[in-house]
Amino acid sequence: MLKNIAQYVDNQLSYSLGVDLFHGWRPEGVADDCITLLERTGRMDNFYIPGCSSVPVQIISRSVSYGDGLAGAWSVVNLFCGVDKAGITLPTLISGEIYRVNAAEAISGPFWMGQDEKGRHEFSANILLHAQLN
Repeated sequence: MLKNIAQYVDNQLSYSLGVDLFHGWRPEGVADDCITLLERTGRMDNFYIPGCSSVPVQIISRSVSYGDGLAGAWSVVNLFCGVDKAGITLPTLISGEIYRVNAAEAISGPFWMGQDEKGRHEFSANILLHAQLN
Protein backbone atom coordinates (compact mmCIF):
# COMPACT_ATOMS: atom_id res chain seq x y z
CA MET A 1 0.00 0.00 0.00
CA LEU A 2 2.94 2.35 0.55
CA LYS A 3 3.57 2.33 -3.20
CA ASN A 4 -0.03 3.42 -3.77
CA ILE A 5 0.38 6.24 -1.26
CA ALA A 6 3.61 7.38 -2.95
CA GLN A 7 1.95 7.30 -6.37
CA TYR A 8 -0.89 9.45 -5.03
CA VAL A 9 1.63 12.01 -3.72
CA ASP A 10 3.40 11.93 -7.12
CA ASN A 11 0.07 12.54 -8.91
CA GLN A 12 -1.06 15.36 -6.62
CA LEU A 13 2.11 17.29 -5.75
CA SER A 14 5.21 18.41 -7.63
CA TYR A 15 7.32 15.39 -6.62
CA SER A 16 8.39 12.58 -8.96
CA LEU A 17 8.84 8.98 -7.84
CA GLY A 18 12.45 7.88 -8.08
CA VAL A 19 13.70 11.46 -8.51
CA ASP A 20 12.75 13.40 -5.38
CA LEU A 21 10.06 11.12 -3.92
CA PHE A 22 10.86 7.72 -2.44
CA HIS A 23 9.04 5.02 -0.46
CA GLY A 24 10.54 2.46 1.87
CA TRP A 25 14.03 3.96 1.79
CA ARG A 26 16.03 6.86 0.33
CA PRO A 27 18.91 5.88 -1.98
CA GLU A 28 22.31 7.55 -1.69
CA GLY A 29 23.17 10.37 -4.05
CA VAL A 30 19.63 11.66 -4.72
CA ALA A 31 18.46 15.27 -4.90
CA ASP A 32 19.11 17.50 -1.88
CA ASP A 33 15.41 18.37 -1.72
CA CYS A 34 13.33 15.19 -1.44
CA ILE A 35 10.55 13.38 0.38
CA THR A 36 10.71 9.82 1.71
CA LEU A 37 7.63 7.89 2.87
CA LEU A 38 8.05 5.04 5.35
CA GLU A 39 5.42 2.64 6.68
CA ARG A 40 5.83 2.33 10.42
CA THR A 41 4.76 -0.68 12.53
CA GLY A 42 2.80 -2.23 9.69
CA ARG A 43 -0.94 -2.22 9.31
CA MET A 44 -3.23 -2.55 12.28
CA ASP A 45 -6.70 -3.99 11.73
CA ASN A 46 -9.52 -1.77 12.90
CA PHE A 47 -11.83 -3.96 14.96
CA TYR A 48 -14.64 -1.38 14.81
CA ILE A 49 -14.77 -1.18 11.01
CA PRO A 50 -14.43 -4.57 9.29
CA GLY A 51 -12.04 -4.54 6.33
CA CYS A 52 -10.42 -1.30 7.44
CA SER A 53 -6.79 -0.97 8.55
CA SER A 54 -4.87 1.85 10.15
CA VAL A 55 -1.61 2.49 8.33
CA PRO A 56 1.00 4.66 10.08
CA VAL A 57 3.16 6.59 7.62
CA GLN A 58 6.27 8.61 8.43
CA ILE A 59 7.10 11.50 6.11
CA ILE A 60 10.73 12.62 5.98
CA SER A 61 11.44 15.84 4.13
CA ARG A 62 15.01 16.94 3.40
CA SER A 63 16.16 20.24 1.96
CA VAL A 64 19.10 22.61 1.87
CA SER A 65 16.64 25.31 2.98
CA TYR A 66 15.01 25.05 6.41
CA GLY A 67 11.81 26.64 5.09
CA ASP A 68 11.60 24.41 2.02
CA GLY A 69 12.13 21.29 4.12
CA LEU A 70 9.35 22.30 6.49
CA ALA A 71 7.03 23.21 3.60
CA GLY A 72 7.70 19.87 1.90
CA ALA A 73 6.64 17.93 4.98
CA TRP A 74 3.53 20.07 5.43
CA SER A 75 2.55 19.61 1.78
CA VAL A 76 2.26 15.84 2.24
CA VAL A 77 0.51 16.11 5.63
CA ASN A 78 -2.02 18.58 4.20
CA LEU A 79 -2.61 16.36 1.17
CA PHE A 80 -4.12 13.65 3.38
CA CYS A 81 -5.29 15.37 6.59
CA GLY A 82 -8.26 17.69 6.94
CA VAL A 83 -12.03 17.55 7.09
CA ASP A 84 -12.34 17.84 3.31
CA LYS A 85 -9.91 14.98 2.62
CA ALA A 86 -12.08 11.96 3.52
CA GLY A 87 -12.70 9.42 0.80
CA ILE A 88 -9.44 9.56 -1.16
CA THR A 89 -9.06 6.69 -3.62
CA LEU A 90 -5.41 5.77 -4.10
CA PRO A 91 -4.07 4.91 -7.58
CA THR A 92 -4.48 1.25 -8.56
CA LEU A 93 -1.07 -0.36 -9.09
CA ILE A 94 -2.14 -4.01 -9.01
CA SER A 95 -5.27 -5.01 -10.88
CA GLY A 96 -8.17 -5.42 -8.47
CA GLU A 97 -6.52 -3.67 -5.51
CA ILE A 98 -8.40 -0.45 -4.89
CA TYR A 99 -7.53 1.31 -1.63
CA ARG A 100 -9.76 4.01 -0.22
CA VAL A 101 -8.53 6.31 2.55
CA ASN A 102 -11.61 6.94 4.69
CA ALA A 103 -9.83 9.34 7.05
CA ALA A 104 -6.36 10.45 8.05
CA GLU A 105 -4.94 11.86 11.25
CA ALA A 106 -1.79 13.88 11.78
CA ILE A 107 -0.11 12.06 14.67
CA SER A 108 2.68 14.63 14.77
CA GLY A 109 3.12 17.68 12.59
CA PRO A 110 6.48 18.30 10.95
CA PHE A 111 9.31 18.68 13.42
CA TRP A 112 12.96 19.46 12.77
CA MET A 113 15.26 16.46 13.24
CA GLY A 114 18.45 18.43 12.63
CA GLN A 115 20.92 18.62 9.79
CA ASP A 116 22.61 15.72 8.05
CA GLU A 117 26.34 15.45 7.35
CA LYS A 118 25.98 17.80 4.34
CA GLY A 119 24.07 20.50 6.27
CA ARG A 120 20.66 19.66 4.78
CA HIS A 121 17.67 20.12 7.08
CA GLU A 122 15.50 17.11 7.81
CA PHE A 123 11.93 17.15 9.06
CA SER A 124 9.67 14.30 10.11
CA ALA A 125 5.89 14.08 10.37
CA ASN A 126 3.64 11.12 11.11
CA ILE A 127 0.16 10.47 9.82
CA LEU A 128 -2.26 7.62 10.38
CA LEU A 129 -4.32 6.60 7.36
CA HIS A 130 -7.54 4.67 7.94
CA ALA A 131 -7.78 2.74 4.69
CA GLN A 132 -9.94 0.04 3.23
CA LEU A 133 -9.29 -2.40 0.41
CA ASN A 134 -12.39 -2.35 -1.79
